Amino acid sequence: MVTLLMSLFIVIVSVSKIDQTKAEEITQQFHEAAGSRTKVAMPFHEIEARLDAVIAKAHLQKQVHAKLTPDGVDVDFSSSVFFDNGQAQIKPGALPLLTSVAAALASISRTNVVIDVEGHTDNQPIHTAQFPTNWELSTARATEVVRYLIGKGVDQSSLQAIGLADTHPLIDPRTHHPIRPSDPRNRRVVVRLIREGT
Repeated sequence: MVTLLMSLFIVIVSVSKIDQTKAEEITQQFHEAAGSRTKVAMPFHEIEARLDAVIAKAHLQKQVHAKLTPDGVDVDFSSSVFFDNGQAQIKPGALPLLTSVAAALASISRTNVVIDVEGHTDNQPIHTAQFPTNWELSTARATEVVRYLIGKGVDQSSLQAIGLADTHPLIDPRTHHPIRPSDPRNRRVVVRLIREGT
């Protein structure tokens, strides 16, 4: 009994002297030994560079843009890349690009990043049995992209699908004012990588 108590005391004293870096190293080694995938942080400028390379490889720089923001990285896709007018089914021709984007996102394993997928429309009304308004259409498009990303290995706990209809028109970079709500450029999907808690 005395030997066991002495051993416990030695362990407690030893652990109390481990600095923060050493503790993190031990935690990481524990997770690796347990077979869990560890999270590796990547700066947002590297994420942007990786996504830019994917976009350039697909020759879609005019329809898809990655940009740094104060909170992370935004990737804007013209909806014409993904969807036919009034539809929420992803075009077959868009799947290679989305697969490449999904691979890049899946490899960015960060514990402090969430990925919002936003669907946006212009203000042209839609009245169909499937989509009574632009709210349903924008939400369905965001959801389709999220489902595809999950199917390609992106952690579903980091993803959110958000439909915004025509409530967030693009900002004109020259005037810094919203463009006309009817402008077709407002029809887009935005994949927004942001720091958790912002």
